Amino acid sequence: MYYVINSDIILANLICVGHKNSVSLGELKKIRVKIESKIRSVLVDISEESVFSAIEFHPELFKWNGNAVEKTDGSDRLKNGFNSQIPSDIRDQVLRAMED
Repeated sequence: MYYVINSDIILANLICVGHKNSVSLGELKKIRVKIESKIRSVLVDISEESVFSAIEFHPELFKWNGNAVEKTDGSDRLKNGFNSQIPSDIRDQVLRAMED
């Protein structure tokens, strides 16, 4: 059985928690490979649909600049509720994989 992690969770951790100003699609692909190679039961959805849905549903956090997803002023106020959507054992593995 696989657990799918959508791009909004990855973006929230990189931009809001990790304090990056922007994340390119290339960076998202590299992170997907890192996570999926270390955690065989996890699939990371960084499809265009997933990325643009994250921007559409969370305009207070993310915006598109044509080349990358950027943080907005509201992204600094996120208390990381995104991570509560993931079972704790998977969340911990994903966060460690992202840091490596």
